[in-house]
This record gives sequence, C-alpha cells and structure tokens, in this order.
Amino acid sequence: MVPDGTGLRMLTGLLGQGAISITVGGWYPLEQAGEALARAREGTHGAAVVIRTAAQDGPHTSPGTAPGRGPLADPGDGRPR
Repeated sequence: MVPDGTGLRMLTGLLGQGAISITVGGWYPLEQAGEALARAREGTHGAAVVIRTAAQDGPHTSPGTAPGRGPLADPGDGRPR
C-alpha cells in the first residue's frame, strides 16, 4: 500500500456527498486497540474496524445523521463498541 493523498481526498469527498458508504464491523475504545487490530487481521469481510478516543461517546456517523445510517453505518452485529 502506498499513501495517495489525491485518492484519499477524492474518497472523502464522495463519502461526504453520500455517494459511497462504509460498513463498520466493530467499534473499539482506544484501550482495546489490540483487540481491534486482532479483529481486523482475522478479517471483517470488507467492513471497517474503528478505534474511538475517550472523547467520542459511541458509534458516530456524519454530522446530522442518526447512528446506523450514513457513511459510517453500524450494522448492529454485537461486536464491541
């Protein structure tokens, strides 16, 4: 994998417009970063693994969207949040 700022800007633009979305396979607090990495390594079938900081209070989506909807949709699969 090679860093690609241009490609990342394009993807974030599409994400912000709602043209693409990301399925989240699990939300983990920073204290469980090791578990999050293990989950990502075992495979998530294309779903993202999100590590949140203490300042974040739960699954987040884009501003103005409800949890479970929008670019970072939580599938509600029972995984650690």
